Amino acid sequence: MSTQIKGSKFIYEIDEKDFPHGFIAQGTESFVFKGRKISVNGQDEEELSFSCVLKFKPYSRSRFERFTNNELRIFEELQECRSVARIYDVIEDLGESFDLKTPEISKHIRSKSIELNGAMIPCFCVVEEYIDGWSLEQYCIRQFWGLEKFKDNRWIKYHEFKDFEKEEVLKKIQR
Repeated sequence: MSTQIKGSKFIYEIDEKDFPHGFIAQGTESFVFKGRKISVNGQDEEELSFSCVLKFKPYSRSRFERFTNNELRIFEELQECRSVARIYDVIEDLGESFDLKTPEISKHIRSKSIELNGAMIPCFCVVEEYIDGWSLEQYCIRQFWGLEKFKDNRWIKYHEFKDFEKEEVLKKIQR
């Protein structure tokens, strides 16, 4: 069994360096992993590797076609926008040897299937650009609303703020 997937031009694999078992998050309709995009060169050439995101989404023929015909086209039109992650590849068939068995998430992902609402459903993979940094949620909480602040080498949450700090945040939000 392998955590590698053969794409159209590259091989992708789960990258466990920064996250346990490569797992980043579970979205509303996907499981997200940090991956590596590996160039497929000749035997004598050096292998190149780049970070990427592997999103495993529930597969049905209609869902896959809707993604490739609608959502992917929208992403392609937005590729010049620096705020939108680039999509490198969409892989319909993950291959016979692909398996995502890991201790923490094996109850949700087995072989080429993911568990949604108690049922095991086949999945396809969308490979996206990996952008290191805050998520949109973290940005809003920390910068836009000010519900967390960095002090003494750690992020302090709003409920730990002093009363006067909470009042300042509420005044800022109400503006």
